[in-house]
Amino acid sequence: MVAETTGLTATMADETVQVVYKPMGQWIPSFPAGTENVPSDPTTYPNDPAHADTPLEPGDTNPNVPGTPDNPTMPYVPGFTPQGPDGTPLEPVTPGSPEGGYWPPATPTDNPGGDTVVTYVADEQKATISYYDVTTNTDLSVDPIAGHSDETSSYTTAQRIAMYEQQGYRLVADGYPGTDFTFDRDTATDQACIVQLERITQTITPDDPKTPSSPIFTPGDPVDPSDPSSPTYPEQPGTPGELIDPDNPSGPTWPATPTYPAGLEHDDLNQTVTRAVTYVYDRDGSEAATTATETLTFTRTAALDTVSGEITYGQWIAADSDTTFDEVTSPTIAGYTANRASVAEATGVAATDADTSIEVRYVANAQHATITYIDDNTQQTIVMDDITGQSDGTTTYTTANRIAVLQAQGYSLVNDGWPADFVFDTDDDTTQAFEVHLKHATITVDPDDPKTPSSPVYTPGDPVDPDDPDGPTYPAEPGTPGEPIDPNNPSGPTWPATPTYPDGLKTTDLNETVDRTITYVYEDGSEAAKTVTDNVRFTRTAEYDVVTGTVTYGDWVATNGDTTFDAVESPLITGYYADLPQVDETTGLTADSGDENVKVTYKQMGQWVPSFPVNTPSVPTDPITYPNDPDDPTQPLEPGAPDYPVIPYVPGFTPAGPDGPLQPVDPTDPSKGYVPPATPTDNPGEDTTINYVANEQMATITFIDDTTKTNLIVDTITGVSDATSTYTTAERIQAYLAQGYTLVSDGYPTDFTFDRDDSQTQAYEVHLKHATITITPSDPKTPSQPIYNPGDPVDPSDPDSPTYPEEPGNPGDPIDSDNPSGPTWPATPTYPAGLTETDLNESVTQTITYVYADGQEASDPKTDTVTFSRTATLDPVTGAVTYGEWIAANSDTTFDAVASPVIMGYVADKQTVAEVTGIQATDADTDPVVTYTAMGQWVPSYPAGAPDVPTDPITYPNDPDDPTQPADPTAPNYPVIPDVPGFTPQGPDGPLQPVDPSDPSKGYVPPATPTDPPQDTTITYIDKTTGKQLAMDTITGHSDETSTYTTADKIAAYEAAGYVLVSDGYPGANFAFDREDDYDQAYEVILEHAVIIIDPNDPKTPSSPIFTPGGPVDPDDPTSPTYPVNPSDTPTPTYPAGVETADLNESVTQTITYTYADGTTAADDATDTVTFSRTATVDAVTGKVTYGDWIASNGDTTFDAVTSPVISGYVADK
Repeated sequence: MVAETTGLTATMADETVQVVYKPMGQWIPSFPAGTENVPSDPTTYPNDPAHADTPLEPGDTNPNVPGTPDNPTMPYVPGFTPQGPDGTPLEPVTPGSPEGGYWPPATPTDNPGGDTVVTYVADEQKATISYYDVTTNTDLSVDPIAGHSDETSSYTTAQRIAMYEQQGYRLVADGYPGTDFTFDRDTATDQACIVQLERITQTITPDDPKTPSSPIFTPGDPVDPSDPSSPTYPEQPGTPGELIDPDNPSGPTWPATPTYPAGLEHDDLNQTVTRAVTYVYDRDGSEAATTATETLTFTRTAALDTVSGEITYGQWIAADSDTTFDEVTSPTIAGYTANRASVAEATGVAATDADTSIEVRYVANAQHATITYIDDNTQQTIVMDDITGQSDGTTTYTTANRIAVLQAQGYSLVNDGWPADFVFDTDDDTTQAFEVHLKHATITVDPDDPKTPSSPVYTPGDPVDPDDPDGPTYPAEPGTPGEPIDPNNPSGPTWPATPTYPDGLKTTDLNETVDRTITYVYEDGSEAAKTVTDNVRFTRTAEYDVVTGTVTYGDWVATNGDTTFDAVESPLITGYYADLPQVDETTGLTADSGDENVKVTYKQMGQWVPSFPVNTPSVPTDPITYPNDPDDPTQPLEPGAPDYPVIPYVPGFTPAGPDGPLQPVDPTDPSKGYVPPATPTDNPGEDTTINYVANEQMATITFIDDTTKTNLIVDTITGVSDATSTYTTAERIQAYLAQGYTLVSDGYPTDFTFDRDDSQTQAYEVHLKHATITITPSDPKTPSQPIYNPGDPVDPSDPDSPTYPEEPGNPGDPIDSDNPSGPTWPATPTYPAGLTETDLNESVTQTITYVYADGQEASDPKTDTVTFSRTATLDPVTGAVTYGEWIAANSDTTFDAVASPVIMGYVADKQTVAEVTGIQATDADTDPVVTYTAMGQWVPSYPAGAPDVPTDPITYPNDPDDPTQPADPTAPNYPVIPDVPGFTPQGPDGPLQPVDPSDPSKGYVPPATPTDPPQDTTITYIDKTTGKQLAMDTITGHSDETSTYTTADKIAAYEAAGYVLVSDGYPGANFAFDREDDYDQAYEVILEHAVIIIDPNDPKTPSSPIFTPGGPVDPDDPTSPTYPVNPSDTPTPTYPAGVETADLNESVTQTITYTYADGTTAADDATDTVTFSRTATVDAVTGKVTYGDWIASNGDTTFDAVTSPVISGYVADK
């Protein structure tokens, strides 16, 4: 502006002021050289309208719109940030959103015409180069690079690609543009480039294995040998760890050259599995035969990941597909036995199987050798040493010790055939045999030079045979008898006792006198007559065998040649019998004859002595003396002489002599006595015992079931006259008590003795009866629960009855362990089925339902239940259950009559469900149905087109006391038919009458309502087999109407379930409802269970169908009803378990085995089998199976006696 001038005067000169306008300065955008596509136009400073010499500063304080010439902004250039002259970045017009431009820097106030350079500085930019492994889908590395917008980069992928190729990768795609790369201007997103590489996979074949750590690649060759066009491995790969680009110290370094890992060598790709069969001697393990070997060869390829070194192997392939070791037969070696005859074939050998070595050991067979020491004098074996060893084995055995022993016993050696270099041969069939021959030394003893017993025969060092001075000498120092000759062989021969002279070489042995002395004595030893004597003398020599100790005597020589004792007659002594009639002459006596001391004894004659069992009362005991023979005092009189004695008769006993029972004098009357047994002629003084043998007696003890009036068992005991018996009824009574019996009486005496009556069997009875147990409905029982508690009475109604055993034994064990063949413990009685709560309590229920004609409930159901109970009486012996009568609770056996409720607008088909009396417990539940149908209506009808007339029908009113009928017309408030002017209503029977004849407008009396009530008929289906109701159908109609109801479908359903129709009482198409309103018609359809008899020759499979559709329900009766061809939805009855072959056929087998004492088999087993069969009856409805009795095949219920076979050299125990 031009400044104010003050203080002017008239004399001052004029003032000229020049105002010069220069161009306003500009903001000049400046970009790095070469930057393309950027704004280059400058922006002029805006003028301040109030100050022509001052630019207007742009910014928030500038009132003009930003971006207009009066409030300019610097343009936004992506990738660049503008700066003022001082280097400060400009502020965006909109903070955080530079896209709206920047506020220019301040104008130069001292030089508004001066330009201001706005420098656009390139923003920093980033990019990443990812090296991606497409084989594993993973990043190998990511190289970040940085620069500025529009700049290029010196980065190259070559070095890192080279590094990865040296590691075993192959380049797939290089997504980095190389020298064409330029940083973009987007500061929000980093540029991303991907270099894709894949791992090289080499296939290693078994014929070209690889050495671990050897280089995988050959410089200059393809990295994938199978692909000659693949990249080549660097010609001169760098040293591992050194920079690939020396000018890029932060760049990648050379990796180690990939080498082959372990696992690719020959043995990794080639495999052999060898089986060696070695043959060795068991004795020392040395080779017995050449080893038999067989080798199977396998190969496989390997796929090598050259980067990771991971190896993937192919399948092992067997050479020639051979995976079998052939069977190898063990060679035969004489004298040896292999522990296995052959090594079996082995199939399916896998390459991973380990080599095997199978050893076949040859065990030297046992060999025997015998060394027989033979006595040449007797040609008998003195001893035989049996030595054992093994083929080709030696032995420590020597004959020296045994010969020394025998020489010490008096033998002299003739020949030793035992070889010093003995070895066992290999001949299994022949025992090696050797002989050592010896002979006896003998010494002659004269009668004038007798020897003392036990004096030594030999002097140590002298010849063992005095007649052979050059023969073996007796040991100078013989060992202690019993000690081993060889101390190193304690089990070898021991020193014998030194031979001594035996008895028999004394003076008395070589000089003999034979004397005879005859004495006559009574039985008490006193002299009966004078003694008579005589003698003869002899001498002899003796030959002594030192070995056997045998003394061989020379012949005795009688003095004076006298060798006879003269005969001497025995004197006769009255009253006695002599034991010798005379002492006979003895001729030809020898010294060996021995002295004769003859004693003639006179004894009293013997007797027949009666003998009875000890303590037998009332029997004869006096003996009867034998009668004398008057002509021979040495003998009794023979039987048959006149007046010969008899043996008395004793009832219940039979006299027996030494030769058995005596014969009656009169066979028809034993009471006359018995003929005595013959007297002992060789000893007339010997008494003959007459043994009165108690005769066999028999008694029976019959156990009687008083309940069934049958015999349970008869025990037969035997004994002899006057004998007692160990038999007791206690055990058997105990067994029956344990079965549920109670004792009535035991007629067997505790002091029982067999009588003497041979003609009668003693008979006793033990009476028992079945215990009965009453089961009340309030105390039902569980099937299989024990009936008795140990210690409780067997009859609960009789506390004094015998108690059940406190500790009953195990079923099948003998009650008396000391009597294993006696009665055994029975199984503990248990409660049978039929005593549960449901068996003893029953209820019958009537449920009345009230429904509309469409089946919907019309009123709540009403129920009435009658309950019954009954007691059961259990026979614990048979398990039979007898039921008492069903008793109704409170004696109520009636379903009370039930009036049907009145439902307005509906009529019931029953006024009352009638009272049902005499209900039985076996009656089925009933389900009466009362059906309500809509009440009829009076329906107005007019000529067609009549307007303004009432059309609503009027429902018949209900009779409040009878739900089956409309109300009586005389009932109060009975409806009227409305009066319609101009019309006269008429019913089925003609015009209606006005309620008030004088005023028809009050309406008309309605016509009568229909009164025909519905009728009910029941069809009841009854199970004749069980007596129970199966179902009851109710049909409804009106008098004289017919019905479409048929029993056919339901009967078919029951037949499909296994029932057979007995009778169908429903008349079918002939049925019509009767005209009786007071009672319902009732019909019955009777059915029964089909019963199938299963023959044992035609057993059945459980769950298989019983019936064949279209076939008879009873296969044995072709005329029986046929099973439905299409049994609809009813499950077809199937056979239950229990009708298979094993259920209807049984066998019992006896197997007799014959074994030696060591348990080995001596002879083939002998077997005998008895077979049984039975029929089964199947209830087709319930599936219950009832069996017939078991029938033995051909009536054979016997295992025949079998004679044990004779086996030479053995005796059988049976």
